[in-house]
Amino acid sequence: MPDFTEDQEVLSAYTAETSDLLLSLALILRELDRNPQSAAQYHERLDQIIHTIQGSSAVMGAETISLLISEVEQYLHFVRQGARELDSSALHLLLDLTLELSTYLEETFPAPFAGEEWR
Repeated sequence: MPDFTEDQEVLSAYTAETSDLLLSLALILRELDRNPQSAAQYHERLDQIIHTIQGSSAVMGAETISLLISEVEQYLHFVRQGARELDSSALHLLLDLTLELSTYLEETFPAPFAGEEWR
């Protein structure tokens, strides 16, 4: 089991903030799915959300989440460079991931997250 802090206040703050960030991420991804031409206006906010989730997860000891979100961050970097495409299937996969992470935070955190299947 990861080395999570045992401070319930800190755990609660992490889950609340991360849940809010995942909701914001899902809303942006849904908008991008409906309107792909709007991608440029969301780059900065996507970077901020992803980086915050990655960093806070690392600090909390949620290494699997941190590594997985780091891969998402890298993928989005390649999208901005034109090396990858953020098509509908990629958007839906990212939306599914946000739902899976949200459910995990609500139901089983701080038990280990099965992130290997997402990688």
